[in-house]
Amino acid sequence: MLQVRTGIHTLGSPIITGLTRTSDICSNLFVYGSLLPVETQISTLPDDYSLTLTKNAIGTGSAVIEITTAQPGVYLDRVNTLADIKNIMDERGNLLKIEIRTEVAAAPEVVRDDYNSIKRRKPVIAPNEPLFFRTFPVHYQPSEKQLEKAGIREQANVIAYTSMADWIAAGYNFSDINLNGKFTCILDGEIWELKDKGRYGQVADTHSYITLGLFKR
Repeated sequence: MLQVRTGIHTLGSPIITGLTRTSDICSNLFVYGSLLPVETQISTLPDDYSLTLTKNAIGTGSAVIEITTAQPGVYLDRVNTLADIKNIMDERGNLLKIEIRTEVAAAPEVVRDDYNSIKRRKPVIAPNEPLFFRTFPVHYQPSEKQLEKAGIREQANVIAYTSMADWIAAGYNFSDINLNGKFTCILDGEIWELKDKGRYGQVADTHSYITLGLFKR
């Protein structure tokens, strides 16, 4: 079990605020982050936007945190494994750009018709900065066996393997990857839509890769 969040830390305080939600976590889970000491756990959940921890923050600012059942030794092994995989991708992988659209009523970037189908897309604008990941391997016109291995259930024109470490660093859970027209991928100069997603290679409380099933617009 791994949940990734971005929260606001205050030096010397055990409280993290500004979280998107806490309804899917509970007390006593371990919390890891650049502004937290080792062996920090959740003490209480005051509301759906904050956590009270067993130790105080060692710095101030907004940072990604990992909430997990993994104890420090298991967590360290997992971090090292994911880092090794990311290094291989950075050395050998192709560049994948992921643009993320919103559906804010005041200025929608995705416009839907009466049947909830996508009618129009606008170029991505701030505050959604695009993600730039390396992807390796990439399978074009994948076989059924390749789709099954990657955990992709829908037919796709391309399977792109991305590093779980990159998604964690960006503050994304697997569930945050939206399949409803909000994620557009640019690979080899071509625009692709995200049709399906999968996970591959379990490592402790998470997986080594998040796989993306892409199709041509």
